Amino acid sequence: LSSRLAASERENMVHKQTISGLERQIESLVAQFSALQSNLSGIQRSVTTLESNKGVTASEVTSILRDELKTATQPLHEQGQELRAETKLLHKNIADLRAYVDELVVEEEQ
Repeated sequence: LSSRLAASERENMVHKQTISGLERQIESLVAQFSALQSNLSGIQRSVTTLESNKGVTASEVTSILRDELKTATQPLHEQGQELRAETKLLHKNIADLRAYVDELVVEEEQ
């Protein structure tokens, strides 16, 4: 029983490390989104300048920006989906581990 409990504790530690890794990845994504917002602000200023200096229409600029933004955010979107899937699996594993530990406690009490 004590060896099973020790194994559960090791598994719990692995889950905690995984959670820490996910938190770091989320922080990285937030930083990437912040950088993207900053870049978008710069692009908006450039668009305004282009419109006034070169006669580029707003619809042309919008179309170009939409395509560029989609390309730029695709990796972030994919990372976000992967993180959500990992987090969902991790929550399931943690719930399973809690149930297992509860079973061990019940066995020990009996």
